[in-house]
Amino acid sequence: MITPARPEVGPRLRRYRRKSKIFETAPVVIALAICLPMIVIVTGLFTPAGEQWRHIRSTLLADYIVDTALLAVGVTAGAGLLGTVLAWLTVNYEFPGSRTFSWALGLPIALPAYISAYTYSYIFGITGPVYRVFRLFFGSDVASRMLPDIMSLPGAVVILVLALYPYVYLTVRSFFAGSSRRYIETARSCGRGDLSVFFRVALPIARPAIVAGAALVLMETLNEYGATSYFGVNTMVVGIFRAWFSLGDVESAVRLAAYFLVVVVALLSLERINRRRRRYDDASPRPFDPARPGRRARMVMSLTCAVPLVFGLSAPVAQLLVWTFRTFNSARMTELSQTLTRSVLLAGGSGVASIVVSLLVVYFTRRERGVFATVSTEAIMSGYAVPGAIIAVGILTVSRLVNQMSSIFLFGSLGLLVYAYVVRYLAITTKPLQAAAAKIPPSFEDAGALSGRSRIALFFRVRLPLMRGAVGAGFLVVGIDLLKELPMTLALRPFNFDTLATRAFELAQQDRISESALPALAIVLIGIVPALLLTRRPRVARRQAEVEDVSRAA
Repeated sequence: MITPARPEVGPRLRRYRRKSKIFETAPVVIALAICLPMIVIVTGLFTPAGEQWRHIRSTLLADYIVDTALLAVGVTAGAGLLGTVLAWLTVNYEFPGSRTFSWALGLPIALPAYISAYTYSYIFGITGPVYRVFRLFFGSDVASRMLPDIMSLPGAVVILVLALYPYVYLTVRSFFAGSSRRYIETARSCGRGDLSVFFRVALPIARPAIVAGAALVLMETLNEYGATSYFGVNTMVVGIFRAWFSLGDVESAVRLAAYFLVVVVALLSLERINRRRRRYDDASPRPFDPARPGRRARMVMSLTCAVPLVFGLSAPVAQLLVWTFRTFNSARMTELSQTLTRSVLLAGGSGVASIVVSLLVVYFTRRERGVFATVSTEAIMSGYAVPGAIIAVGILTVSRLVNQMSSIFLFGSLGLLVYAYVVRYLAITTKPLQAAAAKIPPSFEDAGALSGRSRIALFFRVRLPLMRGAVGAGFLVVGIDLLKELPMTLALRPFNFDTLATRAFELAQQDRISESALPALAIVLIGIVPALLLTRRPRVARRQAEVEDVSRAA
């Protein structure tokens, strides 16, 4: 009896799984390109200090540190508390408007904080509607004493909390909506009340999600420039811009950025250590059955959810609409359409570039688990933790060093701007792609490798189609951030090149706030579309889970 020859399965799989030098070196090259601006900034600490830096260190540095710390702590704590409470209410209770609030509370993510700052500076200003109402009932002197000074550090904290709480809300709500019911049901069966269940059960198990959302809020707070500079809050980012672009002191700007970078890296390291030490597992991720409390409690819950939505989105947008109707006839629509086109193309193109680089990272690290690949991945992810002002200063320093060697790194070129966008926002597009790629069994590619397909063909024909949902979500998130981006755009844009964000900021700085309404409103209207798609994803996931339950029952 003749035994048929067996196909050469082993050699094909061995060739496919064999490590290649390019898979080891490519992540390192990408990480070096991402970290190059930060490396240049750190080297500024080892240069001799000049007289101007000694003056800044003795007179202004303490104010920069104190204001930055107070702003970061206040905004992170406020947004963390507000976002967690709203996520708990919308997931676990049924009250009037709960289904609408569940997705609408994430929409303020489309409204930049600096635009909210412009609108509230008028609403609570001496010519605004709030002051006029108080003056009508109480007189000018009483109105001046009763109304708070919105253009201050506490006012900036409130504005940023209302603008950034969706980062915590969306993260924590996704955790609550997908977590198991058994912890809450067990606690309630033991006689625990709602407050006891929330503080003693829900908060401990949701701590990783809360910390992750609060870390995003902290990064965005440290990166904020428009609202803080308009309100006169002396943060480190404001000091960097003031030293470089107002005083022309490059050395002091680099040193401020270097010290700021060291602090940011330290905070990021502490957050990662804390996250690694605390992990929670849920074997049966099913959504909660919302409870129906008493009538008075339902009204309180509806009011609690309505307040941040009104003050975080509705009131600023209403004021923008009023200004737009007043200035629409005098607006330069041709100039606005050009600015709008530039903004959309720049955000879309930079988003595509981030997705492409992220796909390369996922492709080269999908099987490599060595030290270099791990360190390179961590370095790539650290870009989002660095404020945009630091990245801009680092890139400008690099461009000055190589300006005579290459025409690519021209001062203020679009190439530099796209490069800066990719450096800072690459982590946003890489994380969901890595999470999606980790869920794909290696046997899928092994089966394709048996047919003789190449690595690249298998990536595009097997992995990429399975990751298309993560690609779309990453593009939507980074598109919202790129449309709102201000510090890097102000520093790196070409001459006479405006986006919607820079145009609105410049008009507001020139006390032409009503004229800034049209580009500001355009940012909100464009950004609210991907925000809607993102905020309704948990609801879609819950419907899919319900369909799966019905299918199993059938």
